[in-house]
Parts: sequence; C-alpha cells; structure tokens
Amino acid sequence: MGGHAATAMYLIAHGADPVIPDKEGWTPLHWQPKLVKFLLSSGVPVDIEFDRVTCTPLATAALHGQARTMEVLLEHHADVNITTGDEFTPLFYSVTMGSLECTKLLIKYGWLPIEVAAMTKEVDIVEMLFPLTSPVSEVHDWSVQGILQYVDSSAFYQKVIDLDSAEETGDAALFSNRSLCWQRMGEGGRALKDALTAQRLRPEWPKAHYRVGAAMMLLEEYKQASEAFMAGLQLDPTNMEIKKAYREAVDCLRRSSSHEESK
Repeated sequence: MGGHAATAMYLIAHGADPVIPDKEGWTPLHWQPKLVKFLLSSGVPVDIEFDRVTCTPLATAALHGQARTMEVLLEHHADVNITTGDEFTPLFYSVTMGSLECTKLLIKYGWLPIEVAAMTKEVDIVEMLFPLTSPVSEVHDWSVQGILQYVDSSAFYQKVIDLDSAEETGDAALFSNRSLCWQRMGEGGRALKDALTAQRLRPEWPKAHYRVGAAMMLLEEYKQASEAFMAGLQLDPTNMEIKKAYREAVDCLRRSSSHEESK
C-alpha cells in the first residue's frame, strides 16, 4: 500500500473498501499517512486494529515517529491508552523510538502515567509516581488515596469527554471509558446508557458489546448480559476477557433461574 496515495484515493472514491486489510492484515490507515484525513472522512474507524498484533494506526504512527499523522488521529479522538497485543501503548513506542515530538503529543492528549496506574489499581506504582508528578488541579485531595478516588469519579471522565462533539465524531471509546467509570461507582443505569451509546456508534467493536454486558451484569440482567457478551465474542472469538465474562453471565443466569424455580 505504501507510496500510492493518489491511486488509493481514486479506488476508494470509486467504491473500494478502505477497511479491508491486505494479506498481512494491515489497512490503508496504518500505512498511508498522506491519506489519514481522507480515510477518516471515508468512515474508517480511527482505532481500527491490525489483526495479528492488535496494533492501532496511532500505535503504528508512534512506532514510526509520524508526529503529523498522530496529531490528525488524536484530533479525531484516537484512543491514546489502548494497548497492542504485546500490552504496549503508543507512548511506549514513542519513547522507545526517541521521538520527543510524538511523546509530547501523547502526553498532551492522554492521561498521565499516575492516572493510568490509578485506573488499573496499581497502588505501588501510584505511590512511586506520586512524588514525581505535579499536582493535578482537578484532584482536590492531592494524595495517593485522593488520586485513586478521583479516577473512579465521573469527574475524571467528564474531563476528557464532550458528549456533543464525541457523538458527532462517532467517538465510542470515550463513552466506553465513562461507562467503565460508572460501573466502578456502582451506577448500573448510567453505565448501561454510555455503553449502549458506544455500541450504537461502533456496532462492530467487541469492547462496546462487552461494556453493555458488564453494565447488565451490574443490573443483574443476566440474560441480556450473556447476549451482549456473545455478540462481542462473535466479533472477536479469541477474546479471553469476553469469554470469561460470558461464562460468568451464563452461570449467574443458571443460578438465578434455579432459584426462581425453587420458590
């Protein structure tokens, strides 16, 4: 695909599907920096993955030091914190490749390392990063415990989401993230609302269906939860996280049905 931007634009304008990967699994958005804006305007998902290693266009651009490409992707709400199949983030790639410009962009658009550590409940890492991190104005209690509480609050995700613009640009990732936030707070109804929005914006995204299932589990709607997880598995049959969630939902549904029958 490299080096033939004009040809690619002509083919796409005449009906070629820009989402279909080549024999190696790459899509034009991964390998055509000159076409980024055109491809995104053609409906290509900004976080479309490279099948074999779960590598998004943002991670690919970071790996190759393509700062201008990254800026366009980030302006279209590419997920800064999504990991590859090797569990590496775009920030890891930009630092590894020694690209200061790319690293600055990712820090500008992404979460701070201490916020990521807090979200994943890595308390030891939060404690290590705390004395090295400047206070964040939104965190009123600037302490390790205060940071851990902050990332579980709706204010944290409200900081990075503008609902009107996010919906207009089809940014399902932001709604998915906030759904997770509501889920952690035990707000099942709100978690489901944001998860359903993510699902509507990106119906082919397995994680959106997973978020719906997780919200349904919180609401103890096990049948709907298992159906949502199954929909996610149909899109990504090898996803172990969704497989585990589906089994748990089926088990809960079975126990719930047995309990009802015994009454």
